[in-house]
Amino acid sequence: MESRLKALWVLSVVLLVSNWQHWTYGKAVPQVPCYFVFGDSLFDNGNNNYLNTPAKVNYLPYGIDFDTGASGRCSNGLNIADTIAEQLGFDSYISDFGVGSLTNFLDGVNYGSNGAGILDLTGYLTGELYTMNIQLYNHNITFSRIAKILGSEEVARKYLSQCIYVSDMGHNDYLNNYFLDDYDSSSKYTPEEYAQLLIETYETQLEKLFCSGARKIAVFGLLRVG
Repeated sequence: MESRLKALWVLSVVLLVSNWQHWTYGKAVPQVPCYFVFGDSLFDNGNNNYLNTPAKVNYLPYGIDFDTGASGRCSNGLNIADTIAEQLGFDSYISDFGVGSLTNFLDGVNYGSNGAGILDLTGYLTGELYTMNIQLYNHNITFSRIAKILGSEEVARKYLSQCIYVSDMGHNDYLNNYFLDDYDSSSKYTPEEYAQLLIETYETQLEKLFCSGARKIAVFGLLRVG
């Protein structure tokens, strides 16, 4: 009985310390200093609002359960990126690139774009969008600004190595490319060859993130499509 009570006491102390580490003067402290998001419609939080494309959802009924209404998220309220931000302890949602690049980009930036894919050709028939390569280009802009604030690229890379990166790409490379007659991908590649093309291209893109300091990268798998 005594050993059991001692174990419960130790567990209580551990939980108390763990909780205290995430709170300072009553304010939640994020588990990481910043959080960067790359992705498609599942993660877009308004980037397509700035683009000439019908692939935007800044109108009702989208956003009917969101604090500010229709924001460009492909949902009635929060999207996956927002939920992750909450779980990480951020007291506000990560800004899209159009806003984040000018304000609080030290907390992170959401580069997600509705319709985007790994390949540059994916989704181009729907109008402007931020492909994975463009999202990486936008992140380089963010990196340069962070380096300027922190004093050097070396310091910026060290700071960014502590951050969380998530990437959700690949769905549209099938839905808005391989499966459509308007693209010649299915005639040029077998399913296996096309999958390998996506893997190799994606690998190269993620290596670019690594070179800019990213060390904690979460990659989402594809949904079942077809």
